[in-house]
Amino acid sequence: MITKIVTYRVRPEALPLVLDTIRTFVVAIQEHEPATRYDAFQYKENPTEFVHTMSFPDPEAERAHQMAAYTAKFVEVLYPNCEVLPRFQDLKEVSQPT
Repeated sequence: MITKIVTYRVRPEALPLVLDTIRTFVVAIQEHEPATRYDAFQYKENPTEFVHTMSFPDPEAERAHQMAAYTAKFVEVLYPNCEVLPRFQDLKEVSQPT
């Protein structure tokens, strides 16, 4: 399993557009990548800051996600509207539910 976390901050005036884009993106992932776990979160105390977590079953699934048209569309909308660009980090699992 490949697990990543990404954090970023958007411009306040872009918040409605970004929220709509996130929702569309997550639906596309659910439709096209049933084996991918993808969650998007917004900080309660600062609604312009976001955290996304994603888990891919293997490198091929991660590559397919990266190359998907819906990922390109998400990036196309998100990046120009960021105050702080997305920062990706790899996570190492230390425990899982039994």
